[in-house]
Amino acid sequence: MRERSLGLGNGAYGGWATVVLILCYKPNSATNSNGVVADRADLDGHKINQGALGRISRCDMLDSKQYCWSGVLMFRFAFVVGFACALFASSVDANPLDKWRISCGVDKGSITKKGRTWTFKTSSNHCPGGIFTQRAEIYTDKVSATHRGAYLFTSRVSMTGEKGQKFGLFQIHDGRHGCAPPLKIDVTKSGHLALISDIKTGPGESCIRGKLSTAKSPGRFVLDGKEREVKVLVVFDGEGNFDTTIWLDNKVQATGRYEFSKSAGAFQPEKYFFKHGVYSQYPFRYEMVSRDVRVKRVKISN
Repeated sequence: MRERSLGLGNGAYGGWATVVLILCYKPNSATNSNGVVADRADLDGHKINQGALGRISRCDMLDSKQYCWSGVLMFRFAFVVGFACALFASSVDANPLDKWRISCGVDKGSITKKGRTWTFKTSSNHCPGGIFTQRAEIYTDKVSATHRGAYLFTSRVSMTGEKGQKFGLFQIHDGRHGCAPPLKIDVTKSGHLALISDIKTGPGESCIRGKLSTAKSPGRFVLDGKEREVKVLVVFDGEGNFDTTIWLDNKVQATGRYEFSKSAGAFQPEKYFFKHGVYSQYPFRYEMVSRDVRVKRVKISN
């Protein structure tokens, strides 16, 4: 086994440990963990299975470009090598759509985080432009618009506050300025969910206004403090378009497909990212707790 010294010499630890560079292997394709997320999605009747983003299958030295470097302190026991690779797996397999941060900044105390639980309270909108005056949102890292894959957002959400308000709960965004994003899940004044979506055909507010689904959601998101499970499945087709399905307490509420305009002068998406929180045209008093916020890569199987 070839070792590369980092110049620690043969001091007090020389007889017990050696510093080496270890390579952890990451498979090309996702593997299926056989964990059923939902019995049936409204996407051609496919079953949805959780897919691991890749498993560490072995550790090796200098082999191919698909190996990833990790510097570790390796004691002369074989189990330590495997342990080091397991620690490194989290960074190798990082999912950009599961990395959340505060969007644009908020009023002091309006967003707090403990583990995977986020608490949102009324805030002025710190983002420039637009007509929406209240915003407390988080957003993820980005994936390429030509990325192909399926992702499932899940959270257990409870909310209290002024009833009869309309607000956005979740978005799929492409960084556009002007027009609604490719997908915005609105909670209407009656509590039903609406899938808002604009196709941006030019600069500013040059848009085709629309909805991914015109059907009224059977369930309601009510500001009564009751915890409800929210799931959003997004399937990117690798060509800049996506399909989506929304669940509330494991019941399908709406489905739809977004396709961007390929006409001359139309906005061409380069990246997609997720947003979650409370986004409204008018300020209102509320507190929303979103518990165990996660985005997992999943596999769609027949």
